[in-house]
Amino acid sequence: MNVVTGEQNERPRGGCPSLPWMRVTLCAVALWVTTTACLEVYCRGRGYRPHVSDGKDLWYFWRQRVYRDDGKVIVFLGTSRIMADISLETMRIRLPEYRAVQLGLSHAQSCVGLLDDLADDRAFRGIVVCELDTPLLARSRWSEREEYQSYRPPTFAAHVSAIAEAVIADRFVVPQRAHSIRETVRRSLAPDPRARPEAICTSFRRDTQWHFQDMTDIQGMRLSATARYREDYASGHFPPWNSLSTEVHDINAMVQRLRARGGNVVFVRAPSSGDRWDLEEQYHPKASNWDQFAAASIAPCIHFRDYAAMRDCQCPDESHLDARDSPRFTRSLIDELVKRGVVGGKAR
Repeated sequence: MNVVTGEQNERPRGGCPSLPWMRVTLCAVALWVTTTACLEVYCRGRGYRPHVSDGKDLWYFWRQRVYRDDGKVIVFLGTSRIMADISLETMRIRLPEYRAVQLGLSHAQSCVGLLDDLADDRAFRGIVVCELDTPLLARSRWSEREEYQSYRPPTFAAHVSAIAEAVIADRFVVPQRAHSIRETVRRSLAPDPRARPEAICTSFRRDTQWHFQDMTDIQGMRLSATARYREDYASGHFPPWNSLSTEVHDINAMVQRLRARGGNVVFVRAPSSGDRWDLEEQYHPKASNWDQFAAASIAPCIHFRDYAAMRDCQCPDESHLDARDSPRFTRSLIDELVKRGVVGGKAR
């Protein structure tokens, strides 16, 4: 006859032993935090940087932050050049009373449609810095950013999730798939001598830093890009300056609408160099295009070739500044904005 003891009666059903689950959970969390922290330190020690995947949700988030009652907001529109060439940290240091909002977008597309949208937004009273070149003034190109201009998040929850992911990715390297534990172990077991840290990193604030020292073949990339642009330029259509008079008239009207609310607009031609600059001069020369636009525009127009400090900034890929040079270009731009009375402060 089997005797069932009191100790056996205390055993949970199913035969599972009783464990201090709170202590187990805390130990598991501590182990996860420690492992993640070590992996973060390891990745950063290898030169890897946080990187945010840019997208419409992040752009929309910052589009909603262009409003201030005092109008002290500087909004940047343009191409990947404005995203690479403007240092938002330098803006914060030099103009702490202003909020800088980066709404630039990759690819050589016109930002005039976005300027028109801000000009029509009665709640916006800030300063718009438009980075472009004269081919992007053509009216046929004004709608090239329409998908961003008209974007609305599908749901509030999806938008919050996308922004939360961007905030985390901006602060840590590990959340990136390339730096997961599995990928790190794989790289450790089979190291690739050609592997380099990410050369192009975007932050939560949407400024993009190009670290050309981490690129394995800058010359090859430059030659490939130049060949592609040479082909595009040869087959592209560049409207003659005299055909843009109506566009300039309407753009001046946008500037006037903003100024009527206390805002302002500045047009900027960002740096390019080498063969890329030569191509631009061949197909739409500065003297017969940009200079004509600057003379017809009621807004300040700043071309990098007209200022020694900006002209000295060289683009390693002939189209974007290195992250080490973007603060210098930003300081020069701020100095010119101060001199022209667009923003308050002192030029240096």
